[in-house]
Amino acid sequence: MSKASALSKFVTEVKGGDKAKLSISKTLEAIIESYCVSGEFDAWLEDHYADAAKYLQPQHNAPRQGVFRASAAGKCIQQQCFKIVHEPETDVVTRPGRQNRALYNGTFSHARWHMLFDALHEKGIVITVAAEELRYDPALELSGTIDRVVELVFNGKLVRVVIDFKTIKRQYFEALYGPQADHTQQQHAYDFFKWGADSWAMLYECKDSHDLK
Repeated sequence: MSKASALSKFVTEVKGGDKAKLSISKTLEAIIESYCVSGEFDAWLEDHYADAAKYLQPQHNAPRQGVFRASAAGKCIQQQCFKIVHEPETDVVTRPGRQNRALYNGTFSHARWHMLFDALHEKGIVITVAAEELRYDPALELSGTIDRVVELVFNGKLVRVVIDFKTIKRQYFEALYGPQADHTQQQHAYDFFKWGADSWAMLYECKDSHDLK
């Protein structure tokens, strides 16, 4: 397999830079891609590997306030209603092992993304405003935990971005031309917690290829 020429590499970098100027999401994607290519994350982990524990431990052991959960927005309305009135499920379905492994993978992927953003924060590329922070709106009886809130420079201005981490299967990833409808509703619910965001981003990672959107 022939190696890419210097000109080819240069064109690719220019195209990546042009794309990054188009949107905050593309800027964020370019930042992540550049950092992962640099190999600096490996070196950072040598000193910070123990930090993973804070993103793997149960985040909120205290009883959740309110009736509604932001994470449930966009999901089955009937299921939400049954949970609100504390009605037990009539048919308890046992998940096969592969589904539980997929959930574990999501948990560990969240920890990896948080640590990568910790590294970007330490490097001064982004500013972390919040990570896994629980908020509650008493008027709406709504509670929710955001994944990450960061500030970064876009078009010469400091902007605030609320980010949700998602890992999804290839067939769903390839079909994405924007956030999934239920994920958009989740972020709409998070917006009630007054994060002062300039932008909202879903960071989708393909489980098979690890490509990003």
